[in-house]
Amino acid sequence: MTELLLISLFVGIVIGVILFYFLTRLTQKEKEVPSSPLKYSAKEVEDILKRNGYQVQACQPKRTILTKIDGQEHLAYAEADYLVRKEKKNYIIIVKSGAQAIDPNESEFRRKLLEIEYVFDPDGLLILDPASGQLTPIAFQFPNPRNIDSFFQVITVIFVIMVIIGIIWLLVQSRLF
Repeated sequence: MTELLLISLFVGIVIGVILFYFLTRLTQKEKEVPSSPLKYSAKEVEDILKRNGYQVQACQPKRTILTKIDGQEHLAYAEADYLVRKEKKNYIIIVKSGAQAIDPNESEFRRKLLEIEYVFDPDGLLILDPASGQLTPIAFQFPNPRNIDSFFQVITVIFVIMVIIGIIWLLVQSRLF
């Protein structure tokens, strides 16, 4: 009886391991990400830029960043894809391809763009999608909290004045004033 129990336990474990193996392989195939987006050659990208009237000043320009933390300096670099010029203005080009090339909600990409804009101080920041040849301008705005606060302060003051006028009007109407 114990031999039969041990054999059935062993068979159950083997079947469980085989099922686990095939199920994990099946789920891994579903989770596989398609291969990386198509890579475009520098010549193709430069041709697109030239067709749009840009002169390539530098490929993969770098700027040095010194970060001082607790008195100790740390050396780093900010790198863009292209520095180009058009009509006496300098632009930084970032090459991204695919439908999700420009996702404003992707914080890491947004931080990279902000860093590049701050370090290179270009006249404009553009994203190039080599697949479509489309150049998309990127600009950042930081709303001034005082402007929003002052708007609500004005609305609050107007509301208080209207309440006071309403109370005075009620007192006049009821002949208490």
